[in-house]
Amino acid sequence: MGKLPQKTGIPIFGNGLEIGRLENQELEPWFRREADKVLNNGGHMMCVQVMSKYLAIPLDGEGIKPILDSTVEITKSDDYEFVLPWIGKGLLTADGEKWKTRRRMLTPTFHFKMLDGYVEVFDRLSRKLCQVLEKSDGKVIDLFPIVKNCALDIICESAMGVSVNALENKEDPYVAALIDMGFLVMQWSMNPLNWFPPYWLLSGHRKRFNENVKYLTDFTKKVISDRQREFEKGNRKFLGNKVTFLDFLLEAKEANNLTDEDIREEVDTFMFEGHDTTSSGIAWILWCLAHHQDVQENLLDEINSVFQDGNSTNLTHEMIKETPLLDQIIKESARIFPPVPIVQREIQNDFQSGEFILPKGCVVWINPMIIHRNRKVWGDDFMQFKPERFAPENEKPRHPYDLIPFSAGLRNCIGQRFALLEEKVMVMHLIKNYKLFPTEVGFHENELREEIVTKPHRGLKLRIEKRKEIIRDFE
Repeated sequence: MGKLPQKTGIPIFGNGLEIGRLENQELEPWFRREADKVLNNGGHMMCVQVMSKYLAIPLDGEGIKPILDSTVEITKSDDYEFVLPWIGKGLLTADGEKWKTRRRMLTPTFHFKMLDGYVEVFDRLSRKLCQVLEKSDGKVIDLFPIVKNCALDIICESAMGVSVNALENKEDPYVAALIDMGFLVMQWSMNPLNWFPPYWLLSGHRKRFNENVKYLTDFTKKVISDRQREFEKGNRKFLGNKVTFLDFLLEAKEANNLTDEDIREEVDTFMFEGHDTTSSGIAWILWCLAHHQDVQENLLDEINSVFQDGNSTNLTHEMIKETPLLDQIIKESARIFPPVPIVQREIQNDFQSGEFILPKGCVVWINPMIIHRNRKVWGDDFMQFKPERFAPENEKPRHPYDLIPFSAGLRNCIGQRFALLEEKVMVMHLIKNYKLFPTEVGFHENELREEIVTKPHRGLKLRIEKRKEIIRDFE
């Protein structure tokens, strides 16, 4: 690992003490500064040492291609072991043959036909979100927790077919446990002191973690048990006219030799991965639109062309496809503010990556923020919000892995179509019904806060103003 470009650290501790002193929102600038030094010298990968961990960090599409294209090096790092008591060896954490088998089995759940059923849920709950916001018309509010609660309602109904009504019942214990788990996972991941069991115990975090795990897994087990009884009676509960994620697993149980625990692992994995990422993505899209009024108004015109008969139209999968500007906005927002800050792989065999050999046992940090904010790829204006970067004529010259909000390759995010559709539907309803205005915090003053997902450090505080009904004649 010493052959990779790296910042000189302290023996044993490496760069760990320096990184450990940083505030959460200071992490991204630190890594980007070090990455720029390497990029300016023509490099594509750097190394950071944190205690006994050696992290190989690819800096651009060329640097990350070998690991993403590998069909062998697909094992997640041991950092993911922290969440095993909760999500077990589901699709996120599984490796080897189990991962391949589960991936093949679950891929059809995100097929276009299945997604049609989910769109109905996205549409209905996004409308409810707009109704909830009516009481805040003309006010400055933090939209992030409200968007997050809507995403929780969506994922609970889509994954399990149950409603926790997080939009109106913010004190729901399942919602509280899920949010607290996100906090604890990040506390453990980013603070090396928590890796020592006595410290983790004395801090009280272990007790909270165990209580949350018990509540979340008991909740899922009960939902599975109740739904299984209905299946045995011949009563199939459907999501609209489509099955939920849990229904699919129960239907596949016998053919795939799934146990109840296998099903619970995948449902809890869907819950873990599926609500925070989409709420983060939506939050950053809204932040970008509020600070770029011209783009927001152009998007409104595109949205109104889809809702040709007003708000009464129920969005469909086909209608959502007719929004090329929204596609560009989502990509550019995810470029500047990627929802997932880090994905980790642990090298199982000495691995050739460009000019370097990554030794067995080292960890590859796939860091979308570094890759997405590479000035050599995106230009000196890389921090400016410019959706036209993703117009068809502008995308061709770039490496396909220079934008990886959902990772890429063999272990890309299986739920990315689900996430993108949810983001599109919620943003379409919000922008059609409300005009968003920035407040006193500037566009880049709201630093990225790295938790399980990236969050606005100062919240998503925007002024919202209900739009007057505008009737346009679309030819």
